[in-house]
Amino acid sequence: MKVVINKFTYTFVALLVLIVGLFISLCDCGITSVHAATSITQFEQTNVLDDLQSATVNGKAFNIANYPYDSKDIVKHPEVLTVVEYCYSVRPAHRNNYGVYIYFYNPQALNISTESVVNKIMLGVAYSNDKDGNLKVDDYEKFALQFCSKSTGDYHDLFYKFKVIDHKSADGKTIAERVNSNARRYDISEIELLTVGDSTATAYGVGGTYTFTGYAAGYGVDQNAESTLACERADLETITLDIAGVTDGIDKRTYWRSNSSSTGAHHQNQINSVFFAIDTTVLEKYGYTLQRIKAEWYEYKTAPTIVIDDKSIYDRLSVFNGVKIPAGYAVSRGLSLHNKDFVYIGNGFGSSSRYQYTWNASLSSAGMGGSHVYSSDYIDLILPLLFYTYGVDVDDYFLSAETLRSYCENYSKSYYNGHLQFGAHDFSADLFIDSVDSGRIRGYNLREFDITNPDDLWQINSYDSSHNWWQKFLDYGFGSITTNDDYSDVLPIQMLKAEDFAVSDVANHLHVNPDDVNRLKDYYYDSVKDKNHDGKPDNAVFIFRYAQTDYWAEDLSIWDIENEKSCPGVGEVRQGTQFFDFDILTLTFNKDGDLTTLGCVMSPVDHWSGYSPSIEPTSPDWWKWLKIVLGVIVALLLLFFLLPILAPIIVALVKALLWLLLLPFRLIGTLFKGLKYATSKDKRR
Repeated sequence: MKVVINKFTYTFVALLVLIVGLFISLCDCGITSVHAATSITQFEQTNVLDDLQSATVNGKAFNIANYPYDSKDIVKHPEVLTVVEYCYSVRPAHRNNYGVYIYFYNPQALNISTESVVNKIMLGVAYSNDKDGNLKVDDYEKFALQFCSKSTGDYHDLFYKFKVIDHKSADGKTIAERVNSNARRYDISEIELLTVGDSTATAYGVGGTYTFTGYAAGYGVDQNAESTLACERADLETITLDIAGVTDGIDKRTYWRSNSSSTGAHHQNQINSVFFAIDTTVLEKYGYTLQRIKAEWYEYKTAPTIVIDDKSIYDRLSVFNGVKIPAGYAVSRGLSLHNKDFVYIGNGFGSSSRYQYTWNASLSSAGMGGSHVYSSDYIDLILPLLFYTYGVDVDDYFLSAETLRSYCENYSKSYYNGHLQFGAHDFSADLFIDSVDSGRIRGYNLREFDITNPDDLWQINSYDSSHNWWQKFLDYGFGSITTNDDYSDVLPIQMLKAEDFAVSDVANHLHVNPDDVNRLKDYYYDSVKDKNHDGKPDNAVFIFRYAQTDYWAEDLSIWDIENEKSCPGVGEVRQGTQFFDFDILTLTFNKDGDLTTLGCVMSPVDHWSGYSPSIEPTSPDWWKWLKIVLGVIVALLLLFFLLPILAPIIVALVKALLWLLLLPFRLIGTLFKGLKYATSKDKRR
């Protein structure tokens, strides 16, 4: 028994020495070094609260009493508590244990989704020297976070520990390869964490430059040297953007649609934009020219959306909402939707369908009369997006962004095409098609816009830019419709001015939704007020147009098979592109040719746009057309009856005109004959 106790004692002492050695060498910014992890213990496996108990934060020993839960009396905000560099080695082969760790203080005890792929941190990845020779960040990039541990018990969810997942950036280097071995610098603008139940992450500002010098014991040039690891933290300037209006209640998302598009009839150009204000002190320091914006988002195009204003027809169609037609299914009763060469439910009228939406069927008998039997030739999902207008005429019914968003987020009727999962989103893939507009990227997008780059300017081409008058007549008939609304070289980034709101048509001038003009105008004038009483506006307001897509809306003609009649004007088909997890990463300012990039603290937002009614041509002015036709007929009749009388006169006039036209030539001919005669007479002499 004595031997057993001794063995236990030795094991306990050895373990105690290991733990003590694990948490030495602390500095102002927190835990800066630990000894090399053994094959048994890895640093990501240590408990967050155990780490912090042996740390110094902001120059003081960590005291949990300084980090209470939030309450009405004590207002605390979530924040990054400290950053830890673990086991960086000057020898690349010895960096197996290297890592950068983030300690997060969570006073609201938010239930952070520890396994979410949207938990990320934004780090500087490119540098250059400014005009004074100081190192500045030229670019930022997001890095995924690996959950390590969180506090439990009496301190449940109060502290979280994450590890930064390294990866190669655009320069082909990882973080470990990029940092200077003598002074490892980590510039962190923000951290984004997902709260359980949310569909997008929340951004928390960090705004810190953490510079580590020295090495943990065993990781420097002299492997026998004691730890010399130290850390200094400096403030890092960032810009906070609240696009969703969480703090000020102002939604800063908008979109605009033109009247026509070069794509064709019933199509419209769409511009998606956000707007925001920047403090003029920042602009005075770095330049009033906001030259570049780097942003990311996910982009998907919905399936065609059917909107019906006839309750009986909607009820009959709703039977097929999210239902797949079984093989061999035959229909002799039901509804068939069609519009010219469009094919929808059970419609077999022509094979050149512009969009084969659900189920192509063959018609057993020719013509529209008699008995019709539809047999399924092509099996597909029917009507994943079906809406009723609740009594509003379909021509006046606007399918709001909120209604469409709520419908898609709660849709669970079918998953024939599987799940569409990205970020923290999980939709039925039946709601979206497998492509987006030509020249655009389905899914994840990362793009930097530059106002000096011609390729980044939007070219908004109208119907008239690619269609002639005959095509317009075939598409729109005698009706009147605006088809010449071209806009060239539209800037992706524009600083707004008072004169932008003095024009007669602000919506088309700024390319924003008419319903959002007043909100934008109020936001602008409130932002540029001189609240500081220093004789200058407090802010400047910018609009960022980040996407140009196609929107399609067209009337449906519904054939009622049961009653053998057409039901025009009771529905429309609409389709557009939606944007998710939109996030502005960096802003780059230009001051006299000197570019400065600042990281942004912004919570990603979804940018849904509603589906507006189709723009149909107004009824033609038949009296005007009748007068034109009558005028042509009268002119032709007059010409017919007066032609015998006028013919001799016309012939005489034509002869006189020809005589006058030929007179100069006759005179020239006579002159030459005279000269020739005079010459021949001289020769005879």
